[in-house]
Amino acid sequence: TFWTGSYINANTGGGRSGKDANTVLASINTFDPQATCDDVTFQPCSSRALANHKVYTDSFRSVYSLDSGIAEGVAVAVGRYPEDSYYNGNPWFLTTLAAAEQLYDAIYQWNKIGSITITSTSLAFFRDVYSSAAVGTYASGSIAFQAIISAVKTYADGYVSIVQTHALTNGSLSEQFDKSAGTELSARDLTWSYAALLTANNRRNGIV
Repeated sequence: TFWTGSYINANTGGGRSGKDANTVLASINTFDPQATCDDVTFQPCSSRALANHKVYTDSFRSVYSLDSGIAEGVAVAVGRYPEDSYYNGNPWFLTTLAAAEQLYDAIYQWNKIGSITITSTSLAFFRDVYSSAAVGTYASGSIAFQAIISAVKTYADGYVSIVQTHALTNGSLSEQFDKSAGTELSARDLTWSYAALLTANNRRNGIV
């Protein structure tokens, strides 16, 4: 199994932790607007996908100078995996946007389902953004449901804001941006960076 008990291990036996952007990309690419919060397919709103989101994003908080001092539950720049050495290992625009997109997908699913279920697996994720979170199910008419939706949306928007901050003034997006200075690096005008921005924006607007 790729589930470790706290995150999805994308690289078994490879000498790395297995905390990897591919797990978030997998979640947003298996996103089914008609699905429940299914752990088996790592649907974006599932307990395992949300727990994995936290572990994956938190793994960069001590790796990039750009992320230094930013509290858990607040968006940070993220890359492919914390041990990455390509171009000296930096955040990527598409992975930072993928972190946002998973959360927008989850919001869509919660609104469609009409409730949010917090389990012991996902509790740490929810407590980062909503300190009163507790294990249980919150119906869409409840104050807690609306507060959680708002908090997760704010969290997701933070990832998009990071991309906006480090994009060129003309909106150009490269492949990566420097982990210390924030300047663009590697392939210029990477198509996937733009595609990631468009899909994240669509999910934010409820377009699936």
